[in-house]
Amino acid sequence: MPVRPKSLMFSTNCKPYSPTYNVSSKRGDVMKLVKILGAVIGVIVLVIGGLLAYLSTIDVNQYKPLIAEEAKKATGRDLVIAGNMALKVSLTPAVVVENVTFSNMAGGSRPEMVKIKRFEAEVALLPLLSKSIQVNRLVIVEPDILIETNAQGKGNWEMGAPDAKKEDAAKKEDAAKGGLPNVAVEELRIEKANFVYRDGAKGEATKVAIDHLVLRAKSLASPLNIDLAGALDGKAFELKGTTGPVADLIAAKPWPLDLAAKAGFVLPVPVQVAGTLTMGDKVYALDNLKLGLGKSALSGSAKVAMGNRPKATVRLSSDLIDLAEIAPATGKNEMPPAKKASDGRVFPADPLPLDGLKSADADAEIKIAKLILPNKIALDGINAKILLANGHLEMKPFALKLGGGDIATNLSLDAGSGSQIGRA
Repeated sequence: MPVRPKSLMFSTNCKPYSPTYNVSSKRGDVMKLVKILGAVIGVIVLVIGGLLAYLSTIDVNQYKPLIAEEAKKATGRDLVIAGNMALKVSLTPAVVVENVTFSNMAGGSRPEMVKIKRFEAEVALLPLLSKSIQVNRLVIVEPDILIETNAQGKGNWEMGAPDAKKEDAAKKEDAAKGGLPNVAVEELRIEKANFVYRDGAKGEATKVAIDHLVLRAKSLASPLNIDLAGALDGKAFELKGTTGPVADLIAAKPWPLDLAAKAGFVLPVPVQVAGTLTMGDKVYALDNLKLGLGKSALSGSAKVAMGNRPKATVRLSSDLIDLAEIAPATGKNEMPPAKKASDGRVFPADPLPLDGLKSADADAEIKIAKLILPNKIALDGINAKILLANGHLEMKPFALKLGGGDIATNLSLDAGSGSQIGRA
């Protein structure tokens, strides 16, 4: 029978495991990395510093003749920089130009189309490496701009196009070089500006004085903020708000507007406007239009196609338009009685002034459930379809209800002969 020992005793010699690191070696590696990064940063700083130092020695005035020459090639007009050109050197260098003029068309009302006292463009350096021009801030001080037409209707914005062959060669050259650089402006500020539109045929002029205009957007794909204050023909106004991105406007995508305006005159009723503006290749469309004038409301759409012969397409409808509220009758603007023809006839033989009908075409449908005139006479069920093509105007049908009775007629006007035909 085996004998069980009273106790078993074991002994061992165990040492706890403790990993060891070469701390001094690791610290040395980190310090080497820091030194390398410091050296790289130092080289970059030296390169940028050297570049800025070099740029500070350049007299940019020497480029005036080249700028004028390129402007002449592109537009056929004279660009004159009479003042100083300066380059402010920093991490965001700025170009400052003073006293710039751009010549007007031959026979214009004054020699210059554009006069600018001073402008400054602040450009970011790093985007230039990727062939992009990022203008952080563009300031234009006291621009004086004249937009006008001559007696024949030619506008001074119509400039001599460059020779077609030269233009094609220039495009191919740009393509070979990788194309033109992308240009973006984060902030545009215009101070103390004067804009004049002069109609040479009528001899009339419209003047807009701008106290300040500030446009801000982080990029072409960001919403555009607007802050504008000025006066239209001496009447002050303000405009603030946001619009859709400039990129959407260029791409003819829907462009939302959220603007608040103040004017130097009081409207008789509150006004509300909403809609979506789309601008394409010579086509401008306003969809989902909602216009509120007090109790009156109007909705619909409008489209204008520009070209050799502009055409407007309009669809409007309303449940109520109350002209008595919008423009109440005062009796002060009543039309004088028509003069009878010298030969005793009720209507003179002179042709109707219909020349305006020859300049454009139109297709319009208008439906108004109730129209209240300024004298409070109510017209119901107005339905009009208007077609204008090549100077020939037709309203077919034109129908309404008045005093419980129905009125329906077709109207035709021919701008070529000045004749009119109406059928009830």
